[in-house]
Amino acid sequence: MKFALVITAKNERDALPYNLIYHRYLGATSLFVYDDGSEDDTLDKIKDLPGACVQPSVPYEKYSHLPHFSERVHYPKTDYQFRMMLNAYDALVTCREQGVE
Repeated sequence: MKFALVITAKNERDALPYNLIYHRYLGATSLFVYDDGSEDDTLDKIKDLPGACVQPSVPYEKYSHLPHFSERVHYPKTDYQFRMMLNAYDALVTCREQGVE
């Protein structure tokens, strides 16, 4: 069974590398890390980890046309949970394209 991990992170330089290595050890085939505006060197610490796909949080405009996101699209900068949902949905789309369920 293939599975992926999706994390929305900000300034997690110390904990995030260990978290990703741990989940990789458990069998995660894909590690999706969406950076939510880190001001430390979080991205430098994890960019070379095998299987890690590191990118900025998804802009709300990308999925604002979908009905289940359209109602909350007015508060993206202050709504962390909404950004996590967008990132998780984006990772799901990518996983389906790659054959990971």
